Amino acid sequence: MPLFSDIDISDHRKAIAEKISLVIDPVLNEIPVDPILVNYLYPDKQVVRLFSYEKTRELQQMTETSRSILKELKEDNTGISIALKYAKNLSPSQERYKDFLLKMSALNGKSIDDILNELQQVAPLLSSSVIYSPLLLKLHRFIHRDIATYIQDFQRLAKIEGNVERAIAELIRFREEMFLQQTQITSFNHGQLTNQYGVQLTSNQIFCPFSKERIKVAESLRTRGQASNLLAIFIALSQLAKLKDADIENFLKCQASDYLEQANEKLLQYLRFPIWFNFSPLQQRFLAEAGAQAAKQQLNYRHLWSEEKQLEDNVLSVLIDYSKQDWNFPVFGLFISGHWRRHHHEAVSEAIKSIRRGEDIVVVLEQLKNGVQKHPSYNSQGSLTNRLEFIERKLTSNSLPIASLSGGLSVGI
Repeated sequence: MPLFSDIDISDHRKAIAEKISLVIDPVLNEIPVDPILVNYLYPDKQVVRLFSYEKTRELQQMTETSRSILKELKEDNTGISIALKYAKNLSPSQERYKDFLLKMSALNGKSIDDILNELQQVAPLLSSSVIYSPLLLKLHRFIHRDIATYIQDFQRLAKIEGNVERAIAELIRFREEMFLQQTQITSFNHGQLTNQYGVQLTSNQIFCPFSKERIKVAESLRTRGQASNLLAIFIALSQLAKLKDADIENFLKCQASDYLEQANEKLLQYLRFPIWFNFSPLQQRFLAEAGAQAAKQQLNYRHLWSEEKQLEDNVLSVLIDYSKQDWNFPVFGLFISGHWRRHHHEAVSEAIKSIRRGEDIVVVLEQLKNGVQKHPSYNSQGSLTNRLEFIERKLTSNSLPIASLSGGLSVGI
């Protein structure tokens, strides 16, 4: 975009690179094409972070699945039915054991153990001659009154397995494995819904995969438009800073051919009319740290700075414009431009006089900065702040010694 052709925010390249992890979805592990802004439960935990809309809905569905499984677990008396229900990749023998155990779903764990132990005791009888087997079974005193209902099914199972005693041993072992598996299922799903302090998620919450803080889902899902704007502005800033990053490049490959053009348009709108975007102070700071503030300063003041002029003339141009002292009637100029309420005209006027007298520019600017910070109406986001930061960047780009400025001129005025 021609308006940005001479905007240089390359000194923000590192800051932008450090923020890329905040715009990468934790499930996709890439910049989402359907971004939302994460809304944390507690205001003091808020950070600017983007998730995918669809993946966030999937995370919410996973928590609801865990909630449903925990309800099933609470109602299960067998200690194994839920593990059996979700068991996968079983061998043919294990599938048969599973079917056999599922027929005991109405029993409790102790009754199941009693039946399996009794079957193990009568296994030698079941292995004997078919002629004598029924008679011997009648003589055996069963612990569980309903065990007879499971004898026939077990005999069919044992016949397929080829060995009665091995079949009952493997069946008991499989039951023990399912009990352990169900214990793990309980622990996992409880952990999906409960934090380290024992607080359980509501139906409108998920845990942040990064911080484990609680996220308000509905509020987050409503931010799609705002998140898309913030991401587009961030991408535009990364390109202005000439940052080469694989995640950004991969993201751009998935976008329409005019995405960058549209992103630059959004950046320009934001720099001129930030109120249109309704970003929170935290989101504004995120973009400022990524170079938006620097780009805005250059856009606003570059017409006051010419590389063909002397440094002193350029600094004076920026400061004089603050108080409109280049007007025949400065007070009228301030009124017409809407800047009659600026508070630091006297301090700026003194700085202008000092520079014109030939005093060291860096020293004068340092004194100006220190003086206005003591003003009761000091504004860290005000016009003078932006002008001094703009001048500082120009001093830096011209390799002027600014070490005497304690902390530089970046402190707002």
